[in-house]
Amino acid sequence: MKIKKYLLLSIILGGVLLFTIVNTTFVNASIIVTGTTTTTHPLCHYPSCARYTCNSNYQCVVDSSGQYTSLSTCQNNCIAPTRYSCNTNTYQCYVATNGAYANLNDCSTNCQTPVTRYTCNANYQCVVDSNGQYTSLSTCQNNCIAPTKYSCNTNTYQCYVATNGAYANLNDCSTNCQTPVTRYTCNANYQCVIDSNGEYTSLSTCQNNCIAPTKYSCNTNTYQCYQSTSGAYTSLNTCQANCQAPSENFDFSLYNSGNIIVTKPTSGSITRSNTITANLVSGTAQSVSFSQSGLAYGVSTYSLYSCYPTCSKTNTLTINSYASVGTFPITVTATGGGITRTTIYHLTIQDSYNDTLSVSCYASPNPAEENETVTFRSNVSGGSGNYSYYWSGATYGSNSYSQERFNSDGNYTAYLTVHDSQNRSASTSCRVHIDEEDTNSPTLDLWADEYTIAQGESTYLRWASNNTDYCTASNGWSGTKSTDRYESVSPNSDTNYNLTCYGSDGQVTRSITIYVTSVSTNLNLTKLGRNLSSGDRIYSKVIRITQGDIIEFHLTVTAGSNKNLYNVNIKDIMPSVLSYMPGTTKINNIVQPDTITTIGLSLGTIYKGTSKTIVFQAISISPGTYLTYTNTAEVTADNESKITDSASITYGLVAGAATIRTGPFNTLFISLIISLISALIIWYYLRFNSKGQLALVRVESKIRDIWLTYTRHQIMRKD
Repeated sequence: MKIKKYLLLSIILGGVLLFTIVNTTFVNASIIVTGTTTTTHPLCHYPSCARYTCNSNYQCVVDSSGQYTSLSTCQNNCIAPTRYSCNTNTYQCYVATNGAYANLNDCSTNCQTPVTRYTCNANYQCVVDSNGQYTSLSTCQNNCIAPTKYSCNTNTYQCYVATNGAYANLNDCSTNCQTPVTRYTCNANYQCVIDSNGEYTSLSTCQNNCIAPTKYSCNTNTYQCYQSTSGAYTSLNTCQANCQAPSENFDFSLYNSGNIIVTKPTSGSITRSNTITANLVSGTAQSVSFSQSGLAYGVSTYSLYSCYPTCSKTNTLTINSYASVGTFPITVTATGGGITRTTIYHLTIQDSYNDTLSVSCYASPNPAEENETVTFRSNVSGGSGNYSYYWSGATYGSNSYSQERFNSDGNYTAYLTVHDSQNRSASTSCRVHIDEEDTNSPTLDLWADEYTIAQGESTYLRWASNNTDYCTASNGWSGTKSTDRYESVSPNSDTNYNLTCYGSDGQVTRSITIYVTSVSTNLNLTKLGRNLSSGDRIYSKVIRITQGDIIEFHLTVTAGSNKNLYNVNIKDIMPSVLSYMPGTTKINNIVQPDTITTIGLSLGTIYKGTSKTIVFQAISISPGTYLTYTNTAEVTADNESKITDSASITYGLVAGAATIRTGPFNTLFISLIISLISALIIWYYLRFNSKGQLALVRVESKIRDIWLTYTRHQIMRKD
């Protein structure tokens, strides 16, 4: 066993020795010859067998495939080429191993001092720009010159050089810089006046053409026509046709519907009208022609065409913003059948502001609960505008309104003083009653977008409640409703809508009436109102008030579907217990003159199927003897009968009535009356129908009047 191990070890050692001898033999085959740098080929023991190549570093190395057989030949040819670089400071070429240029010419061509370039900027200044179009600063400056501009001197109408002139060249400036041409127009009085839009550029041309037409008058003695400067006829034929000997007993009268008071507009124009009526007094009707004179400057009118009495003509005046201010008597002349009649009305034109400063205020809601926000609002009109406000008493502030919360019940009075820009002042006061707060009681507000609609139209009913769980509808609608929502309704006739909302602490009911006008009726009028001082949100036929309350009236005039309505005029004469508040009249939210309660308010044209809404305010004064008053409005239009509609104004009991001592008979009488009223209220018609509500108010007022009369007699007997 040991012999085998030694034998194996001997074989291994012998193999290692053999490898060493062989390797040594090959290594020694590469002999470096002393005194030379020649290396022999691995398989060749003579220097002549070696080959050389020049590598990328320009050094000669042994390469069996080299192109050189001699080291010296390789070295003579393996020389790095000379390269050049550009010194960017001196712009001179120098030898550099890693130079960018292979020869001096290429380097010199590209190694040049860079050329500075210039450009002309927006301010016409030359600035250095590598991409500039100029290589010379002087060349740039010679070409970079701001263009000459020109302006027109509007005093001398001469052109002059101006940096910011509107014209780029003198020709354009000269063409447009001309002395303006004075233009003339021929006015209604046949006088030439300066007018920037006039048709004449020469005064003489205007005067040659601005000649009053030849007019004719009728000599009522000879019934012959003759020329007359103020003649009623512009045509001889027309004059002769009307200048006839009167038929036996023919006569007519002439009158107008009244004076016109108007506040001229701040711009544009407005129209106002009255009615001229010729009534046949006797005889057979003959054609009557009309004319009028005395119009103020800035006022024009349409022609009143002839007609046969009895007849009426709508006399429409157009008042421009530049019209003269004052009162002007205007004469309307009617001529026919040899008879001339005249009627005079006065046109009063006021400035666009009223010198009289008027102020009032009201609180909403009123009454209110403890800690509920109360808004005190002002109503101001007249003066010269730019009002300043000063609230005191129950509230403080300097705005047109002021808000307060009151933490205890009682009556609170706010005082308001208003100054205008001319330091005129006016003062007023308004009061709110605060009830003890009941935080759990249900509340409900019910209102509508429109209270008067035409048949086929719709409006939205809206409501909001507090401390309620659900609501139910009745009368004009039905079903369970949410506690806060809106719903569209389209009634075909006047319809009452009831809504009752239920909460854990009770229920609350509100009612609203939507009034519907007939599309087959040409002219419709609906009059409603509400008490702003008590916080009323709903317009209705019955307005309950106390002294000092502010009432807002809401009138809707509607044209049916048959035709347009022309020269519509509305008038609302206040009962003695109401005083109109100036500056509060609006048509479709546009402020109008204060004439609705006097001579009336012109609505102009109302096109078929449309309507106009008029609102204005009044303040209540002492009610006097009676507690209920009827306020009637009327509306007229061409070729239509007058239409009226009313609302009832109902006061609370007069002061002192509750302090009169009553006996058993009085108490029984009062109880009987109260029972009768309670029974009538239960009656469905009187409870929910708008006409029934009016009837109820009138019955209640009558009973109160009887009772007051009886009480006064009792007092007089005791005295």
